[in-house]
Amino acid sequence: MMKTDGIQLAAYTIDKNQMLFTQDDGRCMEVKDFVLAQPEVEKFRWKDRDWLPEPQHIARRERQASAAKKAKRAAKKAAKKAAKKPAAPKRRKRVEL
Repeated sequence: MMKTDGIQLAAYTIDKNQMLFTQDDGRCMEVKDFVLAQPEVEKFRWKDRDWLPEPQHIARRERQASAAKKAKRAAKKAAKKAAKKPAAPKRRKRVEL
């Protein structure tokens, strides 16, 4: 998405949870804003300074995590309920002569 905006950069994976971006355009603050807007980002570091996501992004991330936990709990509860439910007895067909 940044390339479509004309930001020329290269991304390298450093570790499981870290990426390195290099760019020569001098548009680092635009890269910072874009990266911090992503829900999975915890911080952005540039020139020995850390930037954290803005509070609205943090709140959105917490709501998403909370919703995921609720969905997981509901699925677990439904599975438990289905496991407890006894099998319905077989019904005999009534035939009248």
